[in-house]
Order: sequence, then C-alpha cells, then structure tokens
Amino acid sequence: MVPANLADLKEKGVEKSILERNEFGYFNHVYTIHFPAPATQVVDFSPDNTVLEYGGEQFLWLKKMHLGLLYKILCSISFFFRAKQLIRKESINMIRATDPYRCGFFALVLSRATNIPFCVSIHSDYDKRYELDGAAGGQVYFGSRRMAKVLERFVLRRADMVMPIRESLGVYAVKSGARKEKIRIIPHGIDLNPFLKEVNIDFKRETGIEGKKLIVFTGRMSRENYVYDILDIALKLGKRRNGFLFLMIGGGNEEKGLNARAEEKNVSRFIRFYGFQTKEKVIDFRLCGDVNLCLMGGFSLIESAASGKPLIAYDVEWHYEIVKDGETGFLVKEGDTETAAEKIGYLIDNPAIAAKMGENAKRLAFERHSLEGTSKIKVNCYRELLGENGNSLSEDRK
Repeated sequence: MVPANLADLKEKGVEKSILERNEFGYFNHVYTIHFPAPATQVVDFSPDNTVLEYGGEQFLWLKKMHLGLLYKILCSISFFFRAKQLIRKESINMIRATDPYRCGFFALVLSRATNIPFCVSIHSDYDKRYELDGAAGGQVYFGSRRMAKVLERFVLRRADMVMPIRESLGVYAVKSGARKEKIRIIPHGIDLNPFLKEVNIDFKRETGIEGKKLIVFTGRMSRENYVYDILDIALKLGKRRNGFLFLMIGGGNEEKGLNARAEEKNVSRFIRFYGFQTKEKVIDFRLCGDVNLCLMGGFSLIESAASGKPLIAYDVEWHYEIVKDGETGFLVKEGDTETAAEKIGYLIDNPAIAAKMGENAKRLAFERHSLEGTSKIKVNCYRELLGENGNSLSEDRK
C-alpha cells in the first residue's frame, strides 16, 4: 500500500520501481494499491505486478454538495471492503504499508480482519520534515500534526514488523511507538547500472555547461530540502571565485520562489534552474558535475554517491551513513552555509582529492545500496514475518 498514484509516478519517471517489489521472484505476485487515487483502475504492469488504484467516483456527488468528510468516510469504507475481497480472492500472504499513517492504518485494519501479518516501512523522519516544511513535509490531520502522531503511534505499536530504510529511522520509529524487537533495517536499493556509463561530453556542450566547475543539486524544490540555503551557498562561493555554476534540477512548490529570490539576491548568474528532467538526463547532470550538493536527501543522496562525485550534505538524519566526513565528502552543520561554500571551494581547488572522495562514495553506494543486496535483506525480513524460519513475529500480537 503506497500513498501515491500512477500518474504522478509516471510524471516523475519512477514508475518502473514498481517492478522491483517482487524481490527477484520471491513473491509470485505483488499488488500495489494506491488509495486515494484520481480514479479507479487496474493496470497489469507485468505478469507478476499489478497496480490497483481506488478512487471514489461513485461518491463524487457528496463533494459537490460540500460534504467532503462524508465523502472521505464512504470512500474509506468502500476501499476497505474492496481490499479485503482482494486479499481473500488472491490468497494474499502479507501486507506492507509504506507509511505509518493512512496506509499503515488500513494495513492494520485489513490485517486484523483477514488474519495475515502486516509490516510498515519508514521512509522519512516525518517530524523533521514537518519542522522544515509544515504540512507539505510531514503528515497532518485536520491541520494537526499531533493527531497524525497519535495515529502513527497507534499503527507502529501494533505492526508485526517495522522496517526503517536506514539506521537513524530505527531510532525515530521506536520514539514514535514501534517496539524495538520488531525493528528490521531495510536499506534502500536502486538500479545502479546507469551510473556505470561514461560522461556524456556532448551533453555538456548541448546544455552550455562546459568549461565551468559544476555543483549539482537534484531533487524537489521544497523547503525540507533546504533549497533556499543553496542560494546563500552560491552567493558566498561567488565572493571567493568565478567559473562555477550551480545546477538546480527538479520541480516543486518552491521553484518560482527560488527563481525570484535568486534574482533578488543577484546570484542568478551563478545558478541555472532546469526544472523537472527525465531520469536519464538527471544521471547525465550528475555524471557531468564536479560536486554533488545534497543538503537533505534520500534516494538523491544514494544517487549522488553512485555518480562518483564528492558529496556536501548537512549533518542531519541518516547522512552520516553515506557521507563519511573527509572520505566520501563533507558533512556540514545544519544551516552553516559559510562552511558549505568553503568545502565546495576546497573540492574545486583540489581535484585529485575530490576524485578520490568520489571513488570512495561510488564504492560505498554500490556496496550498500544495489538492488540485489538490499533485496536479499528484505526477503529475509519477509521470511521472518511469514514464519518461514519457524518463528513468526506476528504470533505475539498484543
């Protein structure tokens, strides 16, 4: 169960990640459920991957009558019975929710109704995201983060297994209600093969970035990614040198604001905004860069490391797991844009050291985050959850 919809995934170019969920054949069939979705549809992505999206078309008349709460209630009830029917009909063995809120709650209820185990994967420090970007970063209900935290604790306390994608999120999960003995870390896995290709020299010429030292940011243009700090870093680096460009790749709700602020601060000469790009072009940008700037990152931090270029990141959340200070890049105190600019300048001035750090970063990414390696870890978790090792975590529910 995933809080997304297929249209958005296709727009971002990441819909193929759905195909990875059968874990190289461990599952005979995987059903990815999106709820709520713009419309109800069933999409057979592959012989062993089906996407089911549940909309509430039959209840739209309630929205037109400004009965939004009743609309949501009836949609939820309808979804529950459809999902329960699917579980029975297809003999589904387990449920995984990819957040501890709406998805987690439905996973819990369906688990109890059908007597199959459920797990919750934790993909973010939602408290930190809320601190940085309000409701756009962290879940709220009826405008209240506190209500979301109550639901989160309720779900995590009852999950048969809680699977944070990194070590620091294991601490977050326990603090948010999960039982320590139910925690299993499942590192993010990504397809790293595209990062083995050579730098596309023609791409640099075509985009007009040849002859410059390139600092690359790729990700959502949102406050939770500290995007306004990047403008300060560019301004401070510009006081030290010329001949560099910050490449900002990605869309988001702060894109227009960033452009306006760049003009206002007179740093637009140091920065180029490219908006949303295909995954292939994003990789080309990364490979062409000299330094990867990832002040806050998830997948983006792994991809930054895989590109073989040194990393600059804030010392927050899980970054220390990838950014080994002085080995794969530099960790900088949160909000310290002066030091960030200084470290970027150091890497530009010392290309041999930067190249070595980039090699170290790439090796670490391939060792820890290849799809094959992380899939084995997840399969071991699923086997434990299902009792294939003779001891199911779901047997001691309370």
